Amino acid sequence: MGVRRSGGRQRVNGGRLPRVLLFAVVLALSLQLYTRDNHFSWLYHNDESSKVSQVTDAIRNFNHPPLMLTLADGVARLTGRNADPQAVVQVGRTLSALYLALANALLVDLAVVWAGTITGVALGAVLLVQPDLYEIGHYFKEDTLLLLGLSASFWALAFFGAEPSRRRAVLLGVALAVLAGSKYVGWFWVVLLGGQAVVWSWRERRTALAWVVGVFVVLTVGIYGPVLQNWNVAREAGTLEVMLLLAGDYGSGHAVPHALYWRELGQSIPWLLLALGCLGFVLAGRERRPPGSLWILSSSAILLIALSWTAKYSDRYELPISYLMSFVVVTGAALAWPRSGSRRWLTWLPQAGAVIVAAWLVWRAEPEAAHRAWGFRFDSRAVVREHLAQHYRGTLVLAQDEWARVDVEPRTGRSLSSWFVADLGSLDGLRRQGVTHVLVSFDVNHRFLDDSVAQFAQADFQRRREFYRQLFREGRVELFLPSHQPKALQPGLTLVDIRYQQPKNAKEFRPY
Repeated sequence: MGVRRSGGRQRVNGGRLPRVLLFAVVLALSLQLYTRDNHFSWLYHNDESSKVSQVTDAIRNFNHPPLMLTLADGVARLTGRNADPQAVVQVGRTLSALYLALANALLVDLAVVWAGTITGVALGAVLLVQPDLYEIGHYFKEDTLLLLGLSASFWALAFFGAEPSRRRAVLLGVALAVLAGSKYVGWFWVVLLGGQAVVWSWRERRTALAWVVGVFVVLTVGIYGPVLQNWNVAREAGTLEVMLLLAGDYGSGHAVPHALYWRELGQSIPWLLLALGCLGFVLAGRERRPPGSLWILSSSAILLIALSWTAKYSDRYELPISYLMSFVVVTGAALAWPRSGSRRWLTWLPQAGAVIVAAWLVWRAEPEAAHRAWGFRFDSRAVVREHLAQHYRGTLVLAQDEWARVDVEPRTGRSLSSWFVADLGSLDGLRRQGVTHVLVSFDVNHRFLDDSVAQFAQADFQRRREFYRQLFREGRVELFLPSHQPKALQPGLTLVDIRYQQPKNAKEFRPY
């Protein structure tokens, strides 16, 4: 089991039956896990609602490569579910769950052929309890397709590096095309892994290399066809994405939080384990080191450095790194041990190290995973709707952040909204309009209440900041639901009664 040399070239080996069985088990468990409790409203996650609109309206904004939307649109049309927004989002969420399930199964299979079946089982357990994977697997988003492209590309590259046959070349070309079509950052890995394939095959196996390039080019041109046909729209979308990286979301962001992504990675996987896992790959030596394995380490480091110089923050951006590092710390624990054939029981020591590391990671992640699972069963917006229906009969006039997205029944009152409720007018102006309550979302207003956040458009930023601070200073908080993961269902809602002004000496409410 593992990597051996044959004829001067590395050769990947592994028992076929254990691999197939483990692949099927991980695929089935992952799919069951990620499709559980995923029937919440299509309006709850802003990224999802925009993607649903692109499918139902047949108009693309090209903020991301079109592969995910093309696949979802095709499946929705084939099943006759392309007109209803909720049906479309369910198709997209199911496909996202499938992408991530396949990614997990491929990564586990890679661990099996590199470090043994037990190591693969250990890695599978770690992946299944990762809370960030559980959450992202519930959304109609490109991130799971990116993870599938990563897993498939490293998996295909390992087999291609062992024996660059035509079949393996085709698999590598397909995997790289998926990577390129998932998110624009996927091109970063396409260049690195594609370059490695060129280095391996340029002298001896040019025919195989031609198959890799040919399959990749044909598929990528097909994937990016809509982009080429709507180049001006795609160019504007690309310009906007660059601006957001430099300035942050909503025209405001942290002043380039260099250490934030590093700190988040260390909280996800302790730095000591990361160091030991990387050391395991290095100590494996050239004879035992899996083909292309060092690119997992180097590409993750390069991307982490790049992220630390951007003003736009999202824990999703670090997900590919933490995903690959989970693989590194478990598999590296097995690769670090020298293999000995003199005594049979010694051959189990490397995989025992992987099991110990995996058991600790599972123990550490399980509480948050359970909390995240609970979060998908609790709908904070439903709590607000029920509260309003119980306490108001036609007297409510609600102004809310668009992200709050709480429907007000006609018998309860009426509502008005803006992305920032502060843009509807001043607090006194809202009172003059007859507004009785304001509903705000932590995910929107936290940047204005956080003194560490800088501004991009100074006048608008300062006006909004003053509105939200005045709201919590003068209004009476009637209902407060803290922000929790998953934020799509727990966005941190605060219902404020603005009819009565608090005394000047009243303590200001801070929803964080």
